[in-house]
Amino acid sequence: MQSVDTDKKPRRKRGRRGLGCLITLIIVVIVVVAGWFLALRPYLHNMAEQAIDRGMSSAINQIPPQIALLPISSVPIQETSINNMIVLNSSPASPLQNTAVHITPSNVELAFQVYGLPCSISQVPRAKNGQLVATNVSVNGVLGLIMSPDEMTTILNNNYAKAQGRLHHQIQNAQLKDHEMDLQLGKSA
Repeated sequence: MQSVDTDKKPRRKRGRRGLGCLITLIIVVIVVVAGWFLALRPYLHNMAEQAIDRGMSSAINQIPPQIALLPISSVPIQETSINNMIVLNSSPASPLQNTAVHITPSNVELAFQVYGLPCSISQVPRAKNGQLVATNVSVNGVLGLIMSPDEMTTILNNNYAKAQGRLHHQIQNAQLKDHEMDLQLGKSA
């Protein structure tokens, strides 16, 4: 006859080990998620905001102050002019590469790559109460993980206000065409 071994341990120990692994995994996920929201996302958001502000400020500073003195009622902004300014103000060592603006009758899109990953920001510029404002802003690609459309709208509107300050005119209308945006100017601001 076979002897029965009464010293066998119950199988529950295996379940406890599995439960311990599950708890460890949950703790790791909580730490990673908390690290993203408390440290990494704010850091990357700040870097992206500064890079966008630097790029737009550089372009704004290239608006000649004498333009405010000219008797003009419309300012055409060509897609190629914007893209040339981007190239002149870009660094080959920058994580932002292949940056290009596309203007269509429906929107203005800034497409670029961050560390080789495609991103884009699209918007519809409109005149509102004499000010140029960004509407229908969308942020796509990995940039969308660190910057919301509302945050991007604020950045764009702040920079539009700076550019308009250089023009010293109210914006009455912003008309989008293929490869061009025309700003209809109003009275001096």
